[in-house]
Amino acid sequence: MGSRALAILWAQWRTVWNHFPRSNKVSLFFSAVIGIGWYLGFVVLGIAAAFEMSNRAELRVIERILPGGLLLGFLYWQVIPLLLVSTGSALDVKRLIAYPIPKSELFSLEVLLRLSTGVEIVIVLLGTSIGLLVNPAIP
Repeated sequence: MGSRALAILWAQWRTVWNHFPRSNKVSLFFSAVIGIGWYLGFVVLGIAAAFEMSNRAELRVIERILPGGLLLGFLYWQVIPLLLVSTGSALDVKRLIAYPIPKSELFSLEVLLRLSTGVEIVIVLLGTSIGLLVNPAIP
């Protein structure tokens, strides 16, 4: 990935970082606690998904909850970037076309920007995938 794409990723990081308040240390601490709790919740959800998907005896449960869970993950991955763009805390890739970035890098840049705004679902999908991989009943 070129230096231009890395500069855009850096701008995305700075946009998110500048969104946090800096005037009050208590509010910064509160934001950090809420953020850590938020991501720990998704880690716990990913671990629970890994254990549930690795359970050989509950194939019926897996068949019932996996499609709905994947749909919820898909919807989350579509809605959260829209909410971030509407609040001004994300970069709009359509505006990046004006900059001299090769078209071959635009897709990988779009993927990296989406991953940075929806990392929660990546954590849950990772747990689900690990659980399905270790389940001997899943072909």
